[in-house]
Amino acid sequence: MSRIVLRTCTEIPEGAARRERSLYSRPLSAYRDTPAYVLLGDPGAGKTTSFETEREALGDDACLVAARDFVTLDPCRHPEWRGKTLFVDGLDEVRAGHGSAREPLDRIRRRLDDLGRPPFRLSCREADWLGTNDRVHLAKVSRNDGVVVLRLDPLTGDDVERILSARAGIGDPESFVGTARERGVAGLLFNPQCLNMLADVVTDGKGWPGSRLQLFEGACRRMLQEQNEEHLAATEGASTSPATPDDLLGLAGGLCAVLLVSGSSGYALDRRSEDEEFPALDRCRHECGFLARQVVATKLFSATGRRRRRPVHRQVAEFLGARYLSSLVQGEGRRGKLRRCGVPARRVLALMTGHDGGVFAELRGLAAWLAALCPAVRGEIIERDPVGVATYGDPGSLSTAEKVGLLRSLADETGAMARWLEQSLLDPARAGFAENGLIAPDLAESVRDVLADARRDDSQQTFVLFILRALAQGTELAGTPATLLDVVHDDSRWPGVRRRALRAYPYRGRRQAGRTASLKALLADLSARGTSDSGDALLGILLAKLYPGGLAASEVWEYLSESDSSDFGEYFYFWRSHLVDESPVEDTAIHLDTLVARRDELQGALESRGLRDLPADLLARGLATHGDHLERGRLYDWLGTGLKVDSGASGVRRVRTWLEQRPAVHRAVLTEGLVRCAALGDEEFADSAVGIVRRLYGARQPEGFGTWCLEQAEAWAARDRRVVHYLLRHACHVAHCGGDASGISLHALGARARANAVLNGVYREIRESDRRVRLEMERHERDHERYREVEGRRHEEWLDWVRESEAALRDGRGDLALLHQLALAYLGRLLGAEGDDPWSRLRSLLRGVEGLEAVALRALREAIRRDDLPDVGAIVRLRDEKQEHLLALPALVSLAEIFRTAPAEVDELNSALLQSGLHRDLRSRRLM
Repeated sequence: MSRIVLRTCTEIPEGAARRERSLYSRPLSAYRDTPAYVLLGDPGAGKTTSFETEREALGDDACLVAARDFVTLDPCRHPEWRGKTLFVDGLDEVRAGHGSAREPLDRIRRRLDDLGRPPFRLSCREADWLGTNDRVHLAKVSRNDGVVVLRLDPLTGDDVERILSARAGIGDPESFVGTARERGVAGLLFNPQCLNMLADVVTDGKGWPGSRLQLFEGACRRMLQEQNEEHLAATEGASTSPATPDDLLGLAGGLCAVLLVSGSSGYALDRRSEDEEFPALDRCRHECGFLARQVVATKLFSATGRRRRRPVHRQVAEFLGARYLSSLVQGEGRRGKLRRCGVPARRVLALMTGHDGGVFAELRGLAAWLAALCPAVRGEIIERDPVGVATYGDPGSLSTAEKVGLLRSLADETGAMARWLEQSLLDPARAGFAENGLIAPDLAESVRDVLADARRDDSQQTFVLFILRALAQGTELAGTPATLLDVVHDDSRWPGVRRRALRAYPYRGRRQAGRTASLKALLADLSARGTSDSGDALLGILLAKLYPGGLAASEVWEYLSESDSSDFGEYFYFWRSHLVDESPVEDTAIHLDTLVARRDELQGALESRGLRDLPADLLARGLATHGDHLERGRLYDWLGTGLKVDSGASGVRRVRTWLEQRPAVHRAVLTEGLVRCAALGDEEFADSAVGIVRRLYGARQPEGFGTWCLEQAEAWAARDRRVVHYLLRHACHVAHCGGDASGISLHALGARARANAVLNGVYREIRESDRRVRLEMERHERDHERYREVEGRRHEEWLDWVRESEAALRDGRGDLALLHQLALAYLGRLLGAEGDDPWSRLRSLLRGVEGLEAVALRALREAIRRDDLPDVGAIVRLRDEKQEHLLALPALVSLAEIFRTAPAEVDELNSALLQSGLHRDLRSRRLM
C-alpha cells in the first residue's frame, strides 16, 4: 500500500491545550528533514506501512526497528543503528502491560541518548500517547530540543479507489465503494487494515459482510486458513490436527485474551526464547500445545524474531479475545478438555475494569467487542463506557432497545463527548456513528427526538453535532429530512449545528426533484432576510448542494451579493472553487455570457467578496472548452470579463498561454477591437483602445506581428487615422525591440510609411513623441532607482524586526502590528508582497530567509487561538471609533487556513472553543 498512496498527516501544535490545534495537513514525506517526530494513529491506520515507505525513501541513511527490539537488544551488536535516521515502530506495544507508562519511554530515550541523539521517528497508537508529558521528555533527546507530533490522516476517497484498483478481483473500485456505502460499512474503507480485510472477504466469494462483526469474523477465518511461510517452523513435530476451524479460532481467541489482559506482547515458541514480554506458549495452553503451535503458524499471528509470535494486529487480537471471553460467559466451547461451563460475567468484567468501575483505556477495544458479542455483559459495559462501545467493536449489532439505551448514555457523557469531538475535528474517520452502524434506520424516532429537543444548553448542542455528523455519512432515516430543515431555520442553534444539519440533509437520490423545491425556498428565504450565520455559510452550503442540478447557471448569479466584511468560509469557496470546478461544460459559457451582460452590476460584489480572480478562472476554462469555436465578437466580449484581475493570477496565465498558442486569434481580437473603437468618438476611442491590448492579457505577439500591423495600417489609411496611429505605434514598438514578432526593421518600416501620406504623417508624430517619452522615462528611472534603494533599506530593517520577533511568533506572542502586516501580505493587500498565492506572497516579502516563512505562516494559523483576542467590549469600542483591531485580519487568515485544510470542519470550531468562551466573542465579530 505504501507504494500506492501518499499518506498525509496533521501536525498537533506544541504546548497548547487540547482545544488549540492546527488543522494543517501535509504529506508525511514533507517531514523528512525534521530531526524528530512522533506519528500517532488508530489501530490499522497504517503507521508501520508509512514508516516502511519513509525508510525506503531515505535508503541506506535510515533504519527501521521495532520499539521492543530497540529497548531490549544490545546496540553494540547492531551497528546499523548508528549514524542513521531511526524509525522506532510501536511505543504502544512496549507500554502494554507495564505498570508505569514512563519506563518504556525512558528506555527509548536512554537508547537514543546512548546512540548520540540521532534523527528519529517514533510511532504510537494514539490511545497510548500521553501528550505534553511524552513530548517534553522526548524533546530532551532531540537534536534541536523539539519534537513534532503528527496524527496520520485517514485514507481519502481517491486513496481508497487507488488501493482497490491495485487489487486482483476488484474490477470497478467506484462500484465497490458505492456498495460499501449502501450496506452501511463505508466507515471501514478509510482505515487501511479494514479496507484490505473487507476486500479480502468480498473477493473470497462469500459476499459482502453486513457489519463490522461479520467482517472481522470472515477475515479471521480467512487468515486462519492461510499458513504464513515465515511460521512454518512453528509446526515442526506437530501431528495433523483433527480440530475444526471453530476450535482453532477459539484457541486463537484464548491466546489473544491472555496477551491483552496480561499486557504481554506475544509468545515464545520454547522456554529458551521466553522473557517477561514473550512467555512460552506451553505455559499458556500446555494441554493443547500442538494446536497452539498450529494457530500461531497461521496469518493470525506474525513473527517477531525467529522463535517468537505475536497477533497480526491489535484490532484482530481484541476481536478474537472478546470472542473467546464471550464463549466463556455463555458456556460455549470445544468438546472434551476445552469444554467450558459458563463463567460469571462479573469475573470477566473484573479483568478489564478498575476500582472506579471504568474500563481500562488499553482494554476499551476488547470490552467494546465483548459488548457486541455477549448479551450477558452488554448492558453493564454500555453503562461503564458508552463512548468506547460506540467507537470500537460493532454497536450496529445491538438491538434497537440497546441502541436507544446507548444513545441515551452517550447524551449523558458530556465530558467524554466533548473530548471525542475535539479528536474528530482532526480525524474525519471519527466523525460519527454511522460508520459502525449505531445510527441506523431503526433509530429514526430516537434521532428525531434528539434533533427536536427544545433544550439549547452546551451538552445538548454538542450531542446534536455528533448525531448530525453521523447522518451526513450514513443512510437516510425516516422523517429526518424535515426535522433537519427545522434545525437549519432555528436561529437559537449554534451556527455549527445549523451548518451541519444542512450538510446532513439528504438531497441527491430518488427524491432529489421533490427536495430541490424545499432547498430553493430555503435559499430564497435566507437570501431575502439575511442570515445570522457568519459569512453566509448556509448560503454557500445550499448553493453547493443545488448547483449543478437544482439551480440553472443563470440563476446562480442572483445569489452573489456584496459584503462589508471579508470571509473565507463556505460561501467564498462555493464561488472560488465549486462554481469553477463543478460547472458542466455548457454552463461555463452561460456563466461567461452572464458576466459580460452584468459586468458592472457584479463587479462590486466580486471586489467585496475577494473574488476578483473568479472571472479569469471561468474565462480560462471557457476558452479551453469553447474558445476555438466562438464567433469573433463573442470571444472579444468574453476576454473583457477578466480585465480587473492581477496579471500574475493563475487564470490570467492560462488565458495568456491559450492566446499565445493561437496567432490567428491574437490578430482577430485586435481586429475586432479596432472595428468597435472606430465607431466611437475621439475621447471614447482613447479609453476603449487601451482595453484592446488588455484583452490579450500580456500574450507575446505572434511571429511577423510588426509586418501585420503595418499592413493593417495601410488598409485603414483611407478610413480612420486614429486606427492607423494605433497600429503604426505597435509596428514601431516591435520593430524597435526586434525578434520574431517584428518581421520588419525600423528602416524598412519608415521607408514603407513614407510611401503613404497618411502613414508618413502619423509615423513622424510617433517618432517625435517617442523621443520626448524616452527622455521622461530616463528621468523617471533615475528617481525610481533612488526610491528602490530607500525601500531596500527599509525592508531590511523590517526583516530584522521579523527575525527579532521569531521566538515570540513561534509562541503565539508576536507583535500585533507585525502580525497585521503578515496578514495583509497573505491577502494580497501589501505592496512588495508579490505572488499568485498567499504562500508565495509571504515568501517574497520575507525574501526567502530560511525558516521565517514557516514561522510566519504558523503564527497566522494560530492567530485565532491567541490569548489576547479582544473581548466584545473592545470590539464595540473600536467599531464606534471607526477602527479595526489589529487581530481582525490575522483571525480571518487563521480561519481561512483552517477552512483550506479541512473545510467541512470549520463549523465545529465553535464547539472546540466552547470551554474558553471565545466562541461568543468570535460570533460578535462575524468570524464564526
